[in-house]
Amino acid sequence: MDTTNHQVALIDGGSPPSMIDRVERALLVLAYLLEIEGDVHLPMYESFEAKLEELRSKSDVRQRARERLQAFMGQGATPLAIGAGQ
Repeated sequence: MDTTNHQVALIDGGSPPSMIDRVERALLVLAYLLEIEGDVHLPMYESFEAKLEELRSKSDVRQRARERLQAFMGQGATPLAIGAGQ
């Protein structure tokens, strides 16, 4: 695990970049390398694209689940009431 970026982010008072942000940055670097060095980096670029899509998909699922729970709790219910039929 690379802790350099994490430590810098904390020194600045910010939070560490999310994995999605890190992969997006890596894709920018790889896009640049593809332009100047050619297709040698193409497999890695495709791999990072697939990883980004996977991360975004998981994030979307988590967000939908969070919204469902918030809507449920907005009706005055608690998570414990889910199995009890309210």
